[in-house]
Amino acid sequence: MESGMNQSTFTSVWDAIEDDPAEREDLKARSDAIIRLKAHIAAKGWDAETAAAELQVNLFLVECLLKGRIGQLDRQSLAAMQRAAGIRR
Repeated sequence: MESGMNQSTFTSVWDAIEDDPAEREDLKARSDAIIRLKAHIAAKGWDAETAAAELQVNLFLVECLLKGRIGQLDRQSLAAMQRAAGIRR
């Protein structure tokens, strides 16, 4: 590390990559929902097709969820999936 470089510390990756506070909070909320849903799906032992049926969404959204494609998942969709799974926020 060069002597003139600044080193910053962030509480989350979202703090490091997003300057807008509202967008940063949205990313944090979506990330948390994705983590909870993926853990729930794994705990249930569901494959993607079963998860889609159980969560009452199409297979595309479940595949995005399982691959962590946060840009493809909005808060409303994630909240609906959590409700269908019985996950409290």
